[in-house]
Amino acid sequence: VAITPPPGAGSFFFNYKNFHSQVLFGVANANYELLYFSFGSNGRVSDGGVFQSTDFYRALESGSLNVPKETTVAGRNMPFVLVADDAFPLRKDIIKPFSRKVNTQARKIFNYRLSRAWRMIES
Repeated sequence: VAITPPPGAGSFFFNYKNFHSQVLFGVANANYELLYFSFGSNGRVSDGGVFQSTDFYRALESGSLNVPKETTVAGRNMPFVLVADDAFPLRKDIIKPFSRKVNTQARKIFNYRLSRAWRMIES
């Protein structure tokens, strides 16, 4: 979110897109319901860095977040995961795109479909 920085802030809020900002971080479910949000991290911090500074992340790490257990889909046990982009840490409860360096056609298709899921929360 673009801001006018407070006096004396210097480049603290200046992001890679060349303007001052604060980050609005949100988590939504598959029904587009906002489950969590945090606002206020400076625009210089990556999305993954913002995520790791939230109460949501600390609850996820400690196991105190009320995440549903695995469910069976088409005969396979499937965990519930967070859909994220490249900036996020790789974890068992986060699904993120394959690296662009080693990209087969199947991985490109996977990345495209995954990006459609996380684009909703980005906008």
